[in-house]
Amino acid sequence: MLNDENGILGRLKGKTGKIVFFLGLAGILLIYLSSFFSSGDTQTEPDIKGDVTAEYCQALERKVGDLVRGITGSKSVSVVITLDSGKQFVYADEGRESQSESGDDREQSYIIVRSSNGEESGLLVTEYMPIVRGVAIVTNGLTAQKRAEISAAVCAALDISERKVYVTQYAY
Repeated sequence: MLNDENGILGRLKGKTGKIVFFLGLAGILLIYLSSFFSSGDTQTEPDIKGDVTAEYCQALERKVGDLVRGITGSKSVSVVITLDSGKQFVYADEGRESQSESGDDREQSYIIVRSSNGEESGLLVTEYMPIVRGVAIVTNGLTAQKRAEISAAVCAALDISERKVYVTQYAY
């Protein structure tokens, strides 16, 4: 296939064509292999929104851990909280509603403000923190009563339903 007359190399005339073919093949191979040996010196801009959400989650986990330690008296507590999404922002808009024969129409345009350094951005009205999807707690010295107290306290503190909280004991 490569060396016969109808093959790839057979269509390339002479020594120069074959050299160009192999150089191209070597270039493709080097590009492919370079993806496995990246240097790690490349820096990307950190995801600020993701960092804020991670910090928020860690702060909630610390607070719930403190709450559980206060109820059980155990120093060994692990808490994992899962968030539904990141922060959500609501911006001011100039919404206009009109009624026509085809139905209700809503035209929306956001209010833009300019900062002292000249940057333009939307006028922020409200900022919603991420919603807690679930909480898992592992601790020592659990009784049925302590488990119920922990679950009730976490539900009240995070304003979530009891089915989103799981409390268990360490296996050792």
